[in-house]
Amino acid sequence: MTRSKTRTFTNQLIFIRTLFSKVITNGEVDRKYYSFVGEWEKIK
Repeated sequence: MTRSKTRTFTNQLIFIRTLFSKVITNGEVDRKYYSFVGEWEKIK
C-alpha cells in the first residue's frame, strides 16, 4: 500500500472515531459500541 493510500485510510478512521465520540457524548449510542479502545485499535 502506498503512503497516500495509508494516510487516506487513517483519515477515514479518524473521521469515524470522531463521529462515534460525538454520538456517544450526545447519548445516542452506548459506549460499549465504541471500537477505538485498547492497544490494537489505536490510530497512529
